[in-house]
Amino acid sequence: MVSCMSAAGAKNMTAVEVSLLHHVSHRDCKKKLADICFVLDIEDKHVARMR
Repeated sequence: MVSCMSAAGAKNMTAVEVSLLHHVSHRDCKKKLADICFVLDIEDKHVARMR
């Protein structure tokens, strides 16, 4: 994932960031932070919080 994002021009993204970006933009509908954390199996919400 990370190497593909680097090839696409988005350098220095971690695997968690790539997964978050994909899930947030998937199907172009609003999602709650709790739902995103549940799907990606992230226990700490502060890890998934994007600025």
